[in-house]
Amino acid sequence: MVKTQSENVDCQPFCTPLLSWDIFLEGYHRRIALARDLQQLNEISHQNSWSVAWDLEDMLLKKEKVILVTDTSQTIAFASSNLLNMNGYLPSEVIGHSPRIFQGKQTDPELKSVARNAISSSRPFKLSVVNYRKNGLLYHCRVEGYPVFNRKRDLVNFIAFESIEESGY
Repeated sequence: MVKTQSENVDCQPFCTPLLSWDIFLEGYHRRIALARDLQQLNEISHQNSWSVAWDLEDMLLKKEKVILVTDTSQTIAFASSNLLNMNGYLPSEVIGHSPRIFQGKQTDPELKSVARNAISSSRPFKLSVVNYRKNGLLYHCRVEGYPVFNRKRDLVNFIAFESIEESGY
């Protein structure tokens, strides 16, 4: 039997350091936030009658992608909670803004044009772009953007799966 120093409590068969609970809770809260994200994405998908079903759980939990959903005018309607880890923005800070909020001086105008042309012609695109964190530091972001159509084949949203590209371009 072990007695802790701070409290004269018997621990059977061992005492768990507080730090392990901190680590557990951090992961637990992250999973809860991502579960809320999945619920919100499913609601958006249902409300807009998306014709394609992505494996959003896989994108969020296994591939750890940040997911952004915009309306047809490119206003952010949804941002996953892991956006904070990517660039320091809370989802609530970017909803209602254009994804241009992440761009800056070193964002390549040609790549912005490629994305803009793909969006205007409702085509998917993949590119690596320099984006900016909330604190002004830049990061290389891999973006996979897709138009989202409803069952009537009307364009209703755009969805982007994003991740930090460690090696840059």
